[in-house]
Amino acid sequence: QDEEIDVAQRLTQQREIYVKEESTEGTDPGGWTGTLPALLVSNLTITPDRQFLPRSFTGAFGSRTGRLGIQPNPTISFTCELRGGNTVRTPEIDLLLKSVFGTIQDDGATGRTVAASPAPTNTVFTASADASVFTIGNAIAVETAVADKYEIGWISNKVGNEITLAHALTFVPATGADLKPSVTYKLASSLHVSLAFRVWLDSGNYVMFLGCKGTVKIDAPAPGAISTATFTFQAISWQHGAAGKPTPTYVASVPPTTGKFKIDAAATDIKLVSWDLAQQIARKTSQNSTTGTFAQLISNRDL
Repeated sequence: QDEEIDVAQRLTQQREIYVKEESTEGTDPGGWTGTLPALLVSNLTITPDRQFLPRSFTGAFGSRTGRLGIQPNPTISFTCELRGGNTVRTPEIDLLLKSVFGTIQDDGATGRTVAASPAPTNTVFTASADASVFTIGNAIAVETAVADKYEIGWISNKVGNEITLAHALTFVPATGADLKPSVTYKLASSLHVSLAFRVWLDSGNYVMFLGCKGTVKIDAPAPGAISTATFTFQAISWQHGAAGKPTPTYVASVPPTTGKFKIDAAATDIKLVSWDLAQQIARKTSQNSTTGTFAQLISNRDL
């Protein structure tokens, strides 16, 4: 009991975790030493589950004998702030989103601005340079009158460098306003990469979760509050190990708060926003696996 309390206290104090993409589902990818990017999280919950399989024989002093069997339901969940990753486009939680959604289209380049001619409108404008990096059906960020503040539009048509948006912006872009491409995550029924997580309990002990696939819930909880993403991952297996804790690197800046919500073309007053993918994970079980599971797949979602 004392040991359980000690582990709980250390996990409660722990606010950084480490994640890697697995090359083989359910197998430790390695490379957990040195200086590594860390995820800063809150509401960290882990369930290192283990099944006890009793035998139908009575042991010494009337106890029931048995053995430790499979790990039927190990999970890890946590909340992250929605933030960039100190690059032009890629968010810090990109690997998590890649696992949850499946496929990614990166719209490629920067350095495009709004051209002066023809005169831009709030739905049609021309890029000053090659617009091939912007694709129909994906997002584009257009700089507002406040430098480095952007509004998102969805591209419905593109002829040469002329871009037409599906819904009007709330402003007319100025000549020279920056245009930013996007990373678009497209829900898929396959190609969900599996992840491995390590949570260090102290400087030399960790709990690792392997073969993780999961879902996400995004919240903008109140005006002025930082938006968050809560991830819940189902693991194939977990294990405890001993190794030196890496030196963490992470984005230390405070993320911006969202300033504008739109429904189609209309700016809309919103108190709070909650968006839940509600994705379900199915375990493919096997007698040949020491963990009882040989793979996991996305079986359903109820957005």
